[in-house]
Amino acid sequence: MFLVYDRPNKLWQFDIKTGYIHGENKYFYLLAIIDVFNREIVNYHIGYSCKAKDLLMTFQEAINEHNPNLEELAIRSDNAPR
Repeated sequence: MFLVYDRPNKLWQFDIKTGYIHGENKYFYLLAIIDVFNREIVNYHIGYSCKAKDLLMTFQEAINEHNPNLEELAIRSDNAPR
């Protein structure tokens, strides 16, 4: 079966990036969830840590705001090697 993502809220992708704050001597994390169809960022988290609870909370907020049909929604992560 070939899946077709022909409208919003059918395929979301998430990725976590890190950045460095030179004056603070700290790293920060950016978790972003994007709707692949329309390239809209449906939610994000920025913080000095990014744990599983942050991922779950960020997804729950996106689901509450965008109200996707959960039976049709696929979630993909960019799990690329470092």
